[in-house]
Amino acid sequence: MGSLTCAEMRRLEEVAFRQGATAEDLMEKAGLEVETIVAAGGGASSPLWLKMKADILNRSVNIPVNPEAGSLGAAILAGGAANLWDPAEAASNIARVKTTIEPDAKQVRIYESRLDIYRTLYPALKQVNHRICNE
Repeated sequence: MGSLTCAEMRRLEEVAFRQGATAEDLMEKAGLEVETIVAAGGGASSPLWLKMKADILNRSVNIPVNPEAGSLGAAILAGGAANLWDPAEAASNIARVKTTIEPDAKQVRIYESRLDIYRTLYPALKQVNHRICNE
């Protein structure tokens, strides 16, 4: 993929902001603190977007050796259902980390400011976005 336009970068940021805001809300409501995010699926193949997520979420992002968690999880559960192995043990043996992307403190500060703006604008634009998508 070549260089991204400013509009394309903003779209990626918007999705990561939504994920960040949702993650913060879930952690707050559940009383949990997540230290590391695990990337999975097609989104795990974009180093730029993973770096953006690490910075926006201010969390390390682990990229597994096998990022196709859906099919891998289904296989682990199927083997467990057939009594071929213990699903928890199989998952712990298979879920290995290939690399970790760490947040950059300077980018975290920039994104914290932008996330505050996003949180202010999102409720006001939610209905507009729904109208645009339903045209």
